[in-house]
Amino acid sequence: MFVEPSPVPRFRNEPPAPPPTPPYLSVLVQPGDLFANASSQEGNAQNAQNEPMTPSLRPSVASMTRKPRLVFQSPLYRGQAIPFALHNTLPDDHLIIFKFLTSSSSNNSSHASAAHTHATATMHASSDAHHQERYYVRPSSGKIDAFQADILLILNQIPPLASGATLKDKILVRWAVVQRGTQVEQWVQQQLTEKTRRKWLEMLLETWPDQVMERKTRLSIRFT
Repeated sequence: MFVEPSPVPRFRNEPPAPPPTPPYLSVLVQPGDLFANASSQEGNAQNAQNEPMTPSLRPSVASMTRKPRLVFQSPLYRGQAIPFALHNTLPDDHLIIFKFLTSSSSNNSSHASAAHTHATATMHASSDAHHQERYYVRPSSGKIDAFQADILLILNQIPPLASGATLKDKILVRWAVVQRGTQVEQWVQQQLTEKTRRKWLEMLLETWPDQVMERKTRLSIRFT
């Protein structure tokens, strides 16, 4: 006996997909026109070696993006600064431990000439010889206990920029989420002192490997 297939598609009894992981950390980036103003004010007033004060950013005046882009606008100068913020999206439920890593990747330009490429390579060789950082991040590590942490990215080495060229770079922020009301949070509040700030993230991951997971967010940098 022949039975015609039903025109109605049959669905398997499968459980629904799990909800997406909440974005515990987001980056608040000021619009481009505010970058120039903030950079000139901070760069001229403060030395790159010092711990500068950071202008506070709020979501109402900043753009929240999963692919943040920080732009250094010409004219470039040493000490030029870009303000942004790391935003704890669930401050009542979690706190965040973070640490920045600057990148020494080569700058690429879509309009750069061969001579400019050679100049960039020369700049990198000089940088390695003198062991100088391309950027300073203030603060470079810390804890987001409440709403957000205000950050400054400070230019220390000025890359050669050909007319009309755009150079690309990136930095990385490593971070971990700590749930409130747990033994991990209690340990964080008691053991993470100011003297060990630069090692907070490593200490957390080594002490609680089964409770805390490291996450990474890349921030794109442009020179225009």
